[in-house]
Amino acid sequence: MREDKTEIFIGEHDVYLIRGLDLDVEFDYISDEERTNAILELEEYIQEQDIEPVQSDNGYINVHEDTIIYDVKDGGLGYASSFENNPTRDPRTEHVLGTFYDNCFAFWNREQDKGSSFELANTPERLAMHDASLLERDPAMMNGELIDKDIKLTWLKEKEEELDVLEKPTVVLDKQTGGYSIHTNLKEMFEACKQNTLDNLAAWEDEYNAQLKAFEQFSLEDKNAFVTDNYEYALLEPTQENVKDWENFHYTNWQYDIAASEPSEARFLEKLENHFIVHEHEEGYELETWTDGGVNMIITLHKDHHDSAALEDQFKQYVHDFIAGDEIRNHQEDASCMQDFRFHENIHDFEAFHNRLKDIQKDVCSEGKQQSNEKDMEM
Repeated sequence: MREDKTEIFIGEHDVYLIRGLDLDVEFDYISDEERTNAILELEEYIQEQDIEPVQSDNGYINVHEDTIIYDVKDGGLGYASSFENNPTRDPRTEHVLGTFYDNCFAFWNREQDKGSSFELANTPERLAMHDASLLERDPAMMNGELIDKDIKLTWLKEKEEELDVLEKPTVVLDKQTGGYSIHTNLKEMFEACKQNTLDNLAAWEDEYNAQLKAFEQFSLEDKNAFVTDNYEYALLEPTQENVKDWENFHYTNWQYDIAASEPSEARFLEKLENHFIVHEHEEGYELETWTDGGVNMIITLHKDHHDSAALEDQFKQYVHDFIAGDEIRNHQEDASCMQDFRFHENIHDFEAFHNRLKDIQKDVCSEGKQQSNEKDMEM
């Protein structure tokens, strides 16, 4: 008797189809370590049984519902019956748009490579995006099905956001040498690293083709990780300081806008989060921590939209003005804290806390400004 099959969407990358095995009913609730061990056992089984991966031309396959599907790329594992289409998305429409975009991108790339007398009005990616935005029907067939307009708008928005990240002007630091790359965005840097990898595989056709195929499936996160982890580059904001270092290294001028001062404030807050619980309010921030003796300490910093360095200056002023005795008296005046101070009223506890604040200041504040501010405070 023939068993019925069901059509499911798996995407365009390789998956393994496994029958004859059962998943533990509690597989979705096991620990990460147990899950990793289970997947390793499954991969050994795949090798022993010489199971080959399959790939769909349109993203869909027909399988028995009790088939176990293992997606190596994202680690997905489950029965075919659990692979249901997300009701908020339409994989078929997204596949049509993605395929059409890829074809248009390949066309505009060839036009750019020809070096013809005319210049493209935009990058191949942006031109392909424009072409995809005009698509109304599935172009793979005569009078193809209409494309869902809402799905198309969502797809275009996500694609545009991805391109914005890839093309964002960025200072690229080589963490191995301390030098700076001539490439100035993630897209260019990824292509350079990708080409370097492929060049090293040129003598091995199978490995070359396998890696090229893998690159075609890279997501934005994959590209970022490939550049920053595999090739050990740091992607930095084009702040005035970073741009100056880049220009001194390359003996040429930076051709893009320099990031506004907000990123330095964001970095300052990010560093504070390593030492405090940071609460944001409309008027400012509260930095919460405890002394070694267990006394709850709150440091309040007020926002100043006209001075991005205001938060850092307020923190340094707080550290400079901190007097252990005064802090103890302030806490004693708070009736809710008096019970605590029967145990924690200890000058050494607050002096130790002040020393910790000084260490934190060295970590989170700019050194040059710190020195100049300390001189101003002493005057």
